[in-house]
Amino acid sequence: MRGRVHYHEEGQGRAEILIDVDGILGNRVDPPYSAVDVELEDGRITPPTWNEDRLVFVSAPRDPLRAATFDDERDAYEAQLRALLRTQLGATEVVVFDHTLRAEDGGFRPPSYHVHCDYNAWSARTRLQALLGRETAAGWSEGHFAVVNVWRPLGGPVVRAPIGFVRPCSVDPSDWLDVDIVFPDRRGQVRGLRHDPAHRWVYLPRMDLDEAAVFATYVSEGIDGIAHAAVELDSIPANAPPRHSIESRAFVRWGTR
Repeated sequence: MRGRVHYHEEGQGRAEILIDVDGILGNRVDPPYSAVDVELEDGRITPPTWNEDRLVFVSAPRDPLRAATFDDERDAYEAQLRALLRTQLGATEVVVFDHTLRAEDGGFRPPSYHVHCDYNAWSARTRLQALLGRETAAGWSEGHFAVVNVWRPLGGPVVRAPIGFVRPCSVDPSDWLDVDIVFPDRRGQVRGLRHDPAHRWVYLPRMDLDEAAVFATYVSEGIDGIAHAAVELDSIPANAPPRHSIESRAFVRWGTR
């Protein structure tokens, strides 16, 4: 399958992404991007692995979550996420701290088409300290921890704008750049990716409600997280429903040294 993604431009210095501008949910201002056509490997045929890719596609309880009722179901869903991450990754501690609902047809943040990874070392450790406090965060930093994203469809299978991933083995360290991301109440940093024809993309076609993508967006041991983006597919049915999805972020810990 072929699709289109949006890379950060060559030679671009420190860029800035503005989120929910003027307090309007989904109102976003992006830096310049370059649209690039890419070939997508089918993750059902060539499945990624955690050790090689920092990404796994997993089976998950078929969840009836709906965006409109998510706040009422948050506690139960977070308990499900903690169990999933302990089982799939062998984590000893899991702290779920953020959820983003996305929809192509408005009301929530839109899919994110720029190629990025959610955290760099500074932003991950800053968020860890803000969440857990200086003393507890210092304890986590003595061991092996990561920021992990659990990405799932909402409402039905994903036909339009699926999430695609760049296999880390195909990324040169010089492809990365830091990008400021500005929310109404805080400022952080993500890592953007410049285009390289060597990049290998993988996705899960028609991801269904009983499937999830679990992937690292920061790893404390100096290993890059995995770059990802929503993909505009070349071929989709004319009547394909808009994509609705939820992505949940968690700090996971494997213990101290």
